[in-house]
Amino acid sequence: ELSSGNRRNKQGRTLTLASLHGYRSAIYFLLEESGGPLPSWYGTMKNLFSSIKRNEANERQIGLRAVDAGKVHMPFSPYRHLAAAILATSSRKAIFVRTYVILIWNLMCRSASTGAIQLDHIDWFEDALTIAFYQTKADQEGERTRDARHIYANQSMPEVCCVLALAIYMATFDRSSEGLQLFPGGNQPSRFSKSLHKFLQREDFGADFPVEDLGSHSLRKDAKMKILKTSEKIQRNRDASFWY
Repeated sequence: ELSSGNRRNKQGRTLTLASLHGYRSAIYFLLEESGGPLPSWYGTMKNLFSSIKRNEANERQIGLRAVDAGKVHMPFSPYRHLAAAILATSSRKAIFVRTYVILIWNLMCRSASTGAIQLDHIDWFEDALTIAFYQTKADQEGERTRDARHIYANQSMPEVCCVLALAIYMATFDRSSEGLQLFPGGNQPSRFSKSLHKFLQREDFGADFPVEDLGSHSLRKDAKMKILKTSEKIQRNRDASFWY
């Protein structure tokens, strides 16, 4: 069906290449778990995916496909505006959403990873708040758990300060009988996504950031882009100082 161009799910939406890669990984995992040899048809999937990549690249080149796939990234200014707008809403749901938003941005993690944070994953190292992940999508076997992520207080911008957001959240919600989950309850990523969408609909981010193209992944996307650009700048400066 993929080779004939039928790439729609049950809701009628066209599946992205990233989604197809996810399905292929799931198929490979199941085949590996079964212990038998890989079937012959699995080898043909590589050629099929190469063909899909070439077609999509050509469609982007001639303007038939958007350059960016998935949710658009949310730059810092709209992110700060969103955090301040949620802070101005004094409801328990707003406190939950704001804490979740700021954690995703600072940790550069997926919504599911944020929802899985446990209280004993949170610690302090000198002046940094640290949060450790013991399993992520990119680290299924938990081999990089020693690398806790560090978060620092932002005194000049309290609306996006992660330490303050967590303090308000912990002071608002009684955690004494809720177990170790930071965000207790079932399917917190889905709850967050729905609540975030409602807050996004209230705000005007301009034509460059339509609400339907923004989501939880937008937060992680821009945070990662900033880190990559900073790393590239540092590397260029190092190269320049080496040669000159």
